[in-house]
Formats: sequence, C-alpha cells, structure tokens
Amino acid sequence: MAANQTANDQLPTREEFNRLESKIDLILENIQENKAQSERLDDLLADASIITKDFSEHATHELSEAGVAIGSDVTGDLVIKVLRNLDNFSDLMELLENATDLGKDVSLIMNSAIMDATAKIEALDQKGYFKFAAEMGPIADRVVEHFTSQDLRDLSDNVVNILETVKRITQPDMMEAVNNAIVIFRNVETQDIPPMSLFRVVRELNKPEAKKGLGFLVTFLKNLGEQELINHPTNKN
Repeated sequence: MAANQTANDQLPTREEFNRLESKIDLILENIQENKAQSERLDDLLADASIITKDFSEHATHELSEAGVAIGSDVTGDLVIKVLRNLDNFSDLMELLENATDLGKDVSLIMNSAIMDATAKIEALDQKGYFKFAAEMGPIADRVVEHFTSQDLRDLSDNVVNILETVKRITQPDMMEAVNNAIVIFRNVETQDIPPMSLFRVVRELNKPEAKKGLGFLVTFLKNLGEQELINHPTNKN
C-alpha cells in the first residue's frame, strides 16, 4: 500500500503535464517558424540568384553590343561588390540628402541676403548716391589732369599741416569770425561805393566802429608779424 502511494506521488500531476505540453507546442511552433523562415530565405536567395543572372546576362549583352568586351563573371563580381557595399551606398545617399538640405537652406539665406541688398541699393539710388558718384568721375578726371604725381607727394608731406589748419579754422570762434566777415561783405555795396574826401575819411575813422576795426587790423598784423618771426627767426632783420 505504501509502495503504491509512493509511485503515485512520483507520477506528474495534471498541471505539470499541461505545462510540459505547452512547452512542447511552443518548441514545435518555433521549429515550424524557423523552417518557414529558412524556406523564405531559400526562396529569396533563389530569386536573387535568378535576378542577378538575368541582370548579368542582359548587361553583358548590352555592353557587347556597345563594343565593350566584358565577361559574365566580371558582371557577377560587380553585382556582388555592389551588394556588399549597400551600407556604403546608403551612407552616400544620406550624405547627398544632407547636402541637398544644406543647399536648400543656403539658397534661402542667399535669397534673403540678395533681397536685402537689392532693397538697400534701391534706397541708395533713390537718395541719389549713384548719381553723385557718377558726377564724381569728371571731377576726378580734372584733378588728375591738373595735378602731377609730384604735387601728390608734396601734399602727403604737408597733409598734417593742412589738417591742423583746417582744424583751427573750424573752431567755433573762427567760424563765427569768418561768417561775420562774409555777412559784412555781402552787405557792402561794392558796385556803388561813394567817393570820399580825405576829410571824410578822417571823420569816418574817428567813429567808434572804425577805430575798433583799425585796432583789430593793427593787432592782427602785429600778431602775424610776431608769428612770422617765430617761424623764421633768420628773417628778424
């Protein structure tokens, strides 16, 4: 009795039997799936072999008609090399796609830059810059015709003095004095100046404004002489 009980305990239960059956079914399914994949791979290889053979024969025929002697084995090797380098061709195509995208971006930027440049050029044209530049041509021709290369060298030697002179002339007090002189000159009737006798000249010189003008003239001449002596001390005598 005890022996029969021990034997019954060693037999697999219904649950263990079902798990075992499920594992066997899973193994059989994997075997069938692997077999199907193997068959599909064999079919693919067979189709590829047929296509490669047809392509090789067709390419050989076309090249032969074109006068290019090439064997089918060479064509087959070429096809094999192409298939081996599909990854490289894929990388090359990706590089070309990136270059195309970059070209599109650069094209957009260039179009925008050209539009901005065109707008700025049009604005300059409306302001008259190009007409002004065109009129500068005859001026430059006259300058070139009038001055020599030696004149330019002399100008370069004295350009500092010229700029210093211009700097002093453009000071506010100097500009005011020059402007006053211009206004006075314009107000003087140079065409209808009445003649004056010596007595009238003396009488006019006794007026305050005439005395102030004479004082300015004398002071100017005095300072001019002093500056001349400073710049050329050898001419003191």
